[in-house]
Amino acid sequence: MEKILKGVLAGIVLSFVLSGMCFAQKAFEEVNKGEIPGQFLDTTLKTHPLGFLIWDEKEVIDTFDSKKKNILWVDTRLLHLYKEGTVKGSVLLTYDKNETLPEAELSETKVLTKASLLEEIAKIDPVLENVTVVFFCQGPKCHRSYNAALRAVQNWGFKPEQIIWFRAGFPLLFKYLKESPKLERKMNRYVQGDLVGM
Repeated sequence: MEKILKGVLAGIVLSFVLSGMCFAQKAFEEVNKGEIPGQFLDTTLKTHPLGFLIWDEKEVIDTFDSKKKNILWVDTRLLHLYKEGTVKGSVLLTYDKNETLPEAELSETKVLTKASLLEEIAKIDPVLENVTVVFFCQGPKCHRSYNAALRAVQNWGFKPEQIIWFRAGFPLLFKYLKESPKLERKMNRYVQGDLVGM
């Protein structure tokens, strides 16, 4: 009787574990525009369940102020948004679910792929593990940077501690800088582009 009970209990535990794994995989699928799960929009959440960090405006300012090196800022938006304004020193690697871009964009930008990301990382440091990648886009509900972080960790094999999702995105960073007279005076330290006259 004891063996049967242990067997049943083991079966129940195994089914919970397997159903939990299925739920986790489904919960972290790439999403469409405006469909980021609500729990990841909560600004008190600073680590995604996959292990990568989630930043908002303050973390970006603190990182620039500390002059931390070996960070690759990846703007995942379209070219016209990048030209309007972006994080200082960022590269444009436009996220697209199918890893393709409209013909008009191809001459001036690259699509975000594992190869294009590795190419940009190698410009900072030839040792992949020495570089932290920060993905950002148009704001908390913009799917591009969220999906890029998921793809980097789940599909491309990056360690979660190398990846950061800058959830707030460029427009909220720009607004945050404009609302503080002290930060606005130093704006070109943090951002670049047409909006800031650079």
